[in-house]
Amino acid sequence: MQGLPGGVPDPQQLQATMLAIEQACSLIQVHMNPAEAEKVLSSLHSSLMPYQACRFILETSLMPNARFQAAGAIGDAAIREWGILTDDNKRSLILYCLNYVMEHTGSPDGYVQSKVSAVAARLLKRGWLEFPDQEKGAIFFEVEQSIQGMHGPNRQFAGINFLETLVSEFSPSTASSMGLPKEFHDQCQLSLEVKFLKGLLLLGTSCCIQYRRQNLEFKCNYTRGESMFGGIAPHASNFKLELQANFGT
Repeated sequence: MQGLPGGVPDPQQLQATMLAIEQACSLIQVHMNPAEAEKVLSSLHSSLMPYQACRFILETSLMPNARFQAAGAIGDAAIREWGILTDDNKRSLILYCLNYVMEHTGSPDGYVQSKVSAVAARLLKRGWLEFPDQEKGAIFFEVEQSIQGMHGPNRQFAGINFLETLVSEFSPSTASSMGLPKEFHDQCQLSLEVKFLKGLLLLGTSCCIQYRRQNLEFKCNYTRGESMFGGIAPHASNFKLELQANFGT
């Protein structure tokens, strides 16, 4: 359980927390005592430094809804505690979520992976103006390796989906609430557009074109690749001619 903030965890406490969350999820599913169940779930989301418990639930629980709640609690706690987390804490949380998504791409519970991916995108945006470009580039490099098929088709799909989630997080109309002024979101959007958008667009769309050429069934195509980025940068379509020149579309 090293690498995430929160100190050395107590195994018995981790197990007790997981069982409590699983029971609360079960009660909600059968519509029994929902108020008490919601109180238990809320306690996880609002507790101080819940990261070790959330990691334990994500990696141990057999109940998808419990894992979903754990992922959401990581995001809520990190945004709330951002000011007291160290730089290493922040990076480790983002990388943990990304690695989790990539390592569980074959899971049938896709909504859990989507939630973890959304948390990674949310935290990356929260630290966007703090992290040097080199660190952001290193994170994108890992995603790029997956999208290029270096680790198999499942990770390739996960990489494309993360890019879509990231762009959604940076888009004004779909950004999640962080309790920060509009200027923060505007600065993040502009920075992504100027420094990274073109490379991400070329990367994502080239992968889609590759699959279309091979006539493989893949829930991504050129139109999706272009529209994916159109929400954050109205000028994204200006890259269309370059894409056509590079990939013959």
